Amino acid sequence: MIVLHGLFDLRSGVSVADFRSAFQAFHEHLKEERLVTSARFMKHQPHAGYDSRPPRTEFYIAMEFVDRAQAERCWFYVESGDEPLHSLHVAMNRLVQRASFFFYDDVWHDIGQR
Repeated sequence: MIVLHGLFDLRSGVSVADFRSAFQAFHEHLKEERLVTSARFMKHQPHAGYDSRPPRTEFYIAMEFVDRAQAERCWFYVESGDEPLHSLHVAMNRLVQRASFFFYDDVWHDIGQR
């Protein structure tokens, strides 16, 4: 499994419900196209013991892919600018700021398969 992680803040005046709705529409379209398996949208919850170096952003998304090939197909689809995804992507992205995205591979799953 490959997971795309995203850290970001919402722009001033954007509600959690606004972003959740936009992200859900984006995710559901990708899921219908079989380009993602699942997703999460989360908010940072401060904790004195765990927050030794918390991210500087308040929100987090994770999008899971079966493997690198599915993640690549999703990337190329998003980058193609085809509709209706392009409009969904723009609608979601205009709600955020200070975004950072990165992939991690599920090493634990790989270990369990050996």
